[in-house]
This record gives sequence, C-alpha cells and structure tokens, in this order.
Amino acid sequence: YLLRFKLTTPGGALLAVSLVTLSVGSSSMLIPVYQLVCAIISLQLISFFAGWILRPRLKVSGHLPEKGVVNQPLQTEFRVQNLGRWPVFDLAMHYFMLPKHLKSLGEEEHHAGLGRSDEARMTASLLPEKRGVYSLNPPYLYTSFPFNLFRTRSDRRSRTFREERSLTVFPHFRPLESLVVPAKRRYQPGGVPYSSNIGESMEYVGNREYRPGDPLHRIDFRSWGRIAKPVVREYQEEYYLRIGIVLDTQLLNPRREPRTGHPTLEAAISLAAAVSDYLIGQDHVIDLFAAGKQVYRLTAGRHTAQLEQVLEILACLEPATENPFPKVNEEVGEYLAGISCLIGIFLSWDAEREKMVNEASRMGCGNRILFVEDREGAIQEPKSFPSVRFSPNEILEGRVGSL
Repeated sequence: YLLRFKLTTPGGALLAVSLVTLSVGSSSMLIPVYQLVCAIISLQLISFFAGWILRPRLKVSGHLPEKGVVNQPLQTEFRVQNLGRWPVFDLAMHYFMLPKHLKSLGEEEHHAGLGRSDEARMTASLLPEKRGVYSLNPPYLYTSFPFNLFRTRSDRRSRTFREERSLTVFPHFRPLESLVVPAKRRYQPGGVPYSSNIGESMEYVGNREYRPGDPLHRIDFRSWGRIAKPVVREYQEEYYLRIGIVLDTQLLNPRREPRTGHPTLEAAISLAAAVSDYLIGQDHVIDLFAAGKQVYRLTAGRHTAQLEQVLEILACLEPATENPFPKVNEEVGEYLAGISCLIGIFLSWDAEREKMVNEASRMGCGNRILFVEDREGAIQEPKSFPSVRFSPNEILEGRVGSL
C-alpha cells in the first residue's frame, strides 16, 4: 500500500534520498549531511500531516463498468462534489491495487482546485488484458497537496462507493461474414416461441401422432375420436435449425500460462464466440456445450438466452486438466435427436472425440470439425470426416472471416 499508492514518484525518490543520507549522516551530528537529513524528514512529516488534516470530503456519483471486452479500454466518468469547508487542491482520480490482468490506463487525472460546493467531472480508465470475472474496486480519489509527496484519500465522511463490483470481461472476436452449416430443419417438440425474421410462421401443416412432451392444448380430440389414438396439431414453428457447438478446452501441450492466457485456448474461445454470434444473428437456436472442468450447456437464440449469456459462459471457462469428453458425450447424446448440425471446435483428436462425431452422424446430424492447433501437424487428421485447421494467430488477429 505504501509503495503502490501512498508514495508519489517524487515522494518515493525523496524517501530513497533520505535513507541514503541518513545512513551517512547518522555517524555524527557534526557532519552537514545530518542537517540535510533533518530537513528532508521534516518536509516529509509536514507533507504527511498537512495532507491528513486537510484530507478532502467529497461526494462521488457514477457507475463502475460491469462488462468489458478483452483489450478494449473501459473509461468511466464520475461526478465529484466538494462537501468540505475548504477548497481541495491537486485532486486526482486513478485505479490502484487492481487484480491481475487489469491494467490502469493513462496518467493520473488531476484537478488543480475544487472550491467549496463546486463540482467536477473526472474519468478513470482501465484495460482488461484477459477474459474472466474480476472483483473491481472503485478508483481512488485523493489529493497530493501540499508538496506532492504523499497521496491522501478522501475522509470517511465522504459519500463515495467503496464496495467491490463484479466486472465480466468477454472474449474478443471478429464477427463472421459467412458460415456453411450442413444441416436441415428437424422437429423440435413443442417448438420455441419466437418472432422470426426469416419468413417462418406458426402455420398449421397437419396432424401427427402424439409424442411425450407435446403440449396438451394442441391435442386434436376429433381426430383422436376417429382413429382411437391421441393426435396433435402440427405447426411449422416446430421445425427449425438447431445447431450444437462443442468447445474443447483441454490443451494438447499445457505450458505455463502467459499473462493474457494460453493462445490456443483463447483462440478457440474467440472462434466459438464468433460462430455463436453468427448463428444467433441468423435466427437459429444453438446449444453450446463447453467442455471445461465441468460441462456447461446453454441454449440460446429465438427468444431464449441471447449472445450475452453465451459470452458470460465463455468468459468463465478454464482449461480442462483431464479429458472431459466422456462426460461431454453423455451430455450431447441427450440432445442429438433435435440437433441439426454439430460444430466441434477441438484442440486435439482422440477416440472419445471421434465417438461423439460418429454418434452425431448416426443420428442424422450434419457436422463440421474445426481444429485450433498451435503448430502445423500437431493434431492428427480424422479419417472419416473433413476438417478445417486454424492457427491461434489467425483467429486472434481477426483473419478468419468465413467458415
């Protein structure tokens, strides 16, 4: 706290000088250096106590950011009012003591003077370097008056928010321009209520035999009486594209994690975000299966969850330490009957992953296999399915626009 916040740059330099001169001048009170030591220490004490006595009393209003995107600056504006009796000089605002992967941007913003009851607008900026969920403290409001040696925060009577807030940092991705989905519409029991922008409507198309899970209000009792079997009315809304997206998070060759995360994993997550964004924008329903330390599943699109909920899951993913696909296969298998196409974003290839794709094909699903590999040829070629390969740099630099 002393080195990271309390001491300013000149204050730290002066402290270092005082320690050096103190070691020299402490040998004798007759050496002139001793007088210099006393002068420096006196200056520091005056600055410290004057700042504490004149610490500002402020009212701060504003909102901390709740969401952000990797490598995109977050700037927040606050309104500051002086509630004290005296003017506040050298008032400044800046983020200190930030969590790892969050970096304060820019120089400390200073306000030369804020008179009694005066207001000012001040900004603070930070840069998220990695996706995730962080506990964010409010920026510090302080004064370095009188000699710019120490920073003094506003007193406890100030009306400021001091509690932590949660900041969710989404992965960065480039929106796709096109995506080939080898699929056809499949029956979805009960349909999904939605307002479609692709020309579909709730048009009556005929009757069919009742299936478990069908809404009771769609039973056609007249037809039931004629054929002595329960029959339901069928509408066009029950047929649409439902795409499964399986995201692999098990790193092939895990190394020490860089500050901005493992490039291969971050690229795969970015690609999953881009695919989800495109499909939801085309009014399709997606089922995201994120295979991490636990298996996450989320249905999005057509008035269910939207892209933001998908990005929230992607923001929280951690690399899997063990092969997650035995559990993933069980989870995906429950939904294959309604899935039109399975898009797999893989970091490696083995029997469990191949088993999942084979089962999807057997159930009539189209499939697309996308590999993210850190070096060419690192992942063996699937024998039965075509695949597309990308390097992490291609994805993270935004060079993948079509799939």
